[in-house]
Amino acid sequence: MREHGGNLCLAVQHFGGRVDDWLDLSTGINRKPYPVGEIEPRYWTALPSQSEIEILLDAARQAYATEAPILAVAGAQAAIQLLPRLARPGRARVLAPTYNEYAGVLSASRWDVNEVATLEALAGADLAVVANPNNPDGRCHDKAALLALLLTPGLAGAPALAAACLPSGACWVSQLPGRSRRPSTGSSCVRRQCGSA
Repeated sequence: MREHGGNLCLAVQHFGGRVDDWLDLSTGINRKPYPVGEIEPRYWTALPSQSEIEILLDAARQAYATEAPILAVAGAQAAIQLLPRLARPGRARVLAPTYNEYAGVLSASRWDVNEVATLEALAGADLAVVANPNNPDGRCHDKAALLALLLTPGLAGAPALAAACLPSGACWVSQLPGRSRRPSTGSSCVRRQCGSA
């Protein structure tokens, strides 16, 4: 199993202090969560109806300023598990350091995966993965830099992927135009990145 953080006992053992002294940035679990207010008990005991899902998808389209198809999934990990299905196995480049599941899931599906340190190093990939904003360091790339990837020699035609999670827990993966192996089911330019519209 890949290490996902959250094991503060090791940090305390190595660096000292108490568990309560540490802020664990490896997880979305917040000891001081946002006050969401009352949630009706029925939402804890039943799956959402199709009309409730449509309301949520409409809210996501407005928040992300897109008309592109949106797929609601049970967190980023569920979306990451789908990455190998975007195309037949080939050369994948993952902008690193980042959440270790991208490379792990692709490698397990027979992709040749290289982790690279710069956007420019993504050139030559059949699949490029960029987390924006990035986990674990919060690094952000502006919209122009991400869209320029589509014109990068050696990357033109590769499916460029932008993945993001908001503090609210809402996650999305937007496939940018330019997929070469299969027709795209939709495209989107991410207009909200790192807190700016």
